[in-house]
Amino acid sequence: MDVRLQGNDLMNYRMRRQGEDLGVFTLEELRRHRESGELTGGEYIQGEGMPDWQPLDLVLQQGYRVVPPPLPLPVSKGGPSQGVIWLIVACGVLFFIFIVALFVFNFQRGYQSAINSARTRKSLNQSRPEAMTAASKPVTWTTNTLTTQDIQKRGREFRIRQWLEGYEKRGQHNPACDAEVTQYLQTWIARNYGGPEATNSISIERVTEQLAADTNCIDPLVLTVVANNSRHSSNIISRLERALEAFPQSNHKAYPRLYATVVLTGHFSHQPARVGALDRAALEWLGKCFADGSFTPAEQQEIADIFVNGWGDDFFKRNGAAVCKIMQEAGPAYQWLALTLEGEHHITEAWKTRGDGYANSVTQQGWQDFHSHLAAAQKSLTEAWTLQPGFPLAPCRMMAVSLGESGIDEMRVWFDRTLAAQVDCPEAWSEMRWGLRPRWYGNETAMLALGKTAINTGRFDTDVPRKFVDCVYDVESEMHLSAGHHIYGRSDVWPDLQRVYEGYLRQAQPYPQRLREWQTAYAVIACFAGKYDVARNQLEALNWKPQPGILAQWKLDATLWPLEIAARTGPLGKEISNAETAYQNKDKDFIEALKQYKNLNSAAGADERTREFIHRRLASLQPEQPSLQSQFILPQPYQSIPPPATN
Repeated sequence: MDVRLQGNDLMNYRMRRQGEDLGVFTLEELRRHRESGELTGGEYIQGEGMPDWQPLDLVLQQGYRVVPPPLPLPVSKGGPSQGVIWLIVACGVLFFIFIVALFVFNFQRGYQSAINSARTRKSLNQSRPEAMTAASKPVTWTTNTLTTQDIQKRGREFRIRQWLEGYEKRGQHNPACDAEVTQYLQTWIARNYGGPEATNSISIERVTEQLAADTNCIDPLVLTVVANNSRHSSNIISRLERALEAFPQSNHKAYPRLYATVVLTGHFSHQPARVGALDRAALEWLGKCFADGSFTPAEQQEIADIFVNGWGDDFFKRNGAAVCKIMQEAGPAYQWLALTLEGEHHITEAWKTRGDGYANSVTQQGWQDFHSHLAAAQKSLTEAWTLQPGFPLAPCRMMAVSLGESGIDEMRVWFDRTLAAQVDCPEAWSEMRWGLRPRWYGNETAMLALGKTAINTGRFDTDVPRKFVDCVYDVESEMHLSAGHHIYGRSDVWPDLQRVYEGYLRQAQPYPQRLREWQTAYAVIACFAGKYDVARNQLEALNWKPQPGILAQWKLDATLWPLEIAARTGPLGKEISNAETAYQNKDKDFIEALKQYKNLNSAAGADERTREFIHRRLASLQPEQPSLQSQFILPQPYQSIPPPATN
């Protein structure tokens, strides 16, 4: 029979969890840590001098027991009874069924996981030569090709005319706040569209609240900008409503009132009646923008961008036919604008009639309407491009038509036409990347090839070469990598990442702040790629002071992360790397992580940064007031770099 040991509370117990030796504890310590939830109860403990291991909860409930081998069952000369036989048979059958079910379940789960993984890899790598051709074709441009800087300048000039000059010429001026309002408008425009005023030391947030509370500031145009820069929805709504109430008593043109009305509508999406009333008012003010000089033919591109990519896009989707009618009535001077928005309206209607479900869920009428609208969009947008081939929006939107109607070759044609107008048009690059996804016309190789095409432009004065990084992200998203894991270190990725960052470093040399940001970003990318020497070189160029804002985007500790790089590349680099592997696995291998860092703490040859890194790691492994919880369930204020993905 079982023998209960006496004096268990005075005995020491060695504990193990999942094969790990967790140390020696008294029974009272074990009970306290179990009650606090620090232990699961499934850990195994072994009493001093005892040969066997038993579950912690069993010991806590019943005391430590030495369990001898079971005694043989007595054998009756007459044999077992019929009931016993059937009981044994039934238990055997149930056990067999359980084992089979468990095997089938695990096999099916593993098989399905393997199938899903295989499908992902097959989808990513299926042969699509036409996609590679489209992705690899060189990008060309001329001296007349625009860049984002040109587009930004155009937007700045438009906003200066609408807001700053609008206030100066037609605003309700008050000497008590006039100078402050002028500086406020200048700074707001500059920080969004560039200009020397962007360096003004005023705080947009602080001045916004000051002007909102200033009874001398009553001009509705200014109140609209104040609302635009407000943080809380309730303030935005109340300030826009205040502005709209004041507009009838002002001399302002229609544009700022149109803006205020449309932006206010966005805050009432749950109130259809209110949205309808505001939309009707906005359509009226849109028509007046053409009549009162708010808009000019030279500003057609800016107007189109507002309704396709800007603050008016939702308004346009709700009221596409009415907006297009107003554009057509504006006259021949606005023909490009009318054609472009007409094409965009048909794209919206095409997808609305098709629906967003899988292809097999679309009705025959849905397909018919879908293709009919795309054909109409193609007609309007092609005519707009013919009219103004130097305007990038129409050919860019034709890429969306080609995506749903033609294929990757046609997309590339319109991609080239867009880039001939604006080489770094972000929407065009995004659309092309989307078309090269496996779900459309491409594969992993083509996705990366487009990024290499971007680097090959050499246009480091633009965002184009950086598109390679976006293409890498696209591949990673198709691979469904877990958080924090990247493919930067792959042999088909890393050399091109180097080309990207080194190119931008050369371009940023005359601009110290920009240079520091690129150096920091390069160091981070290199670290995630496992290229710690490259990361160290960049940190040394930064005097070991990376830009905190860049690190924050990656959730890296601005103090500890540089120390990790120094340690990984210092005299004890190999040992640090091994210890970090254990540290990353500390929840399962805590003792090993602690052991390795204790050994490193006494190792000779460590430089100052390595020594500090070791001390910080030990501090996280050995808090000032250690408890069992702190030993096994560790706080994680900083995650070390996971190992990079490889081929």
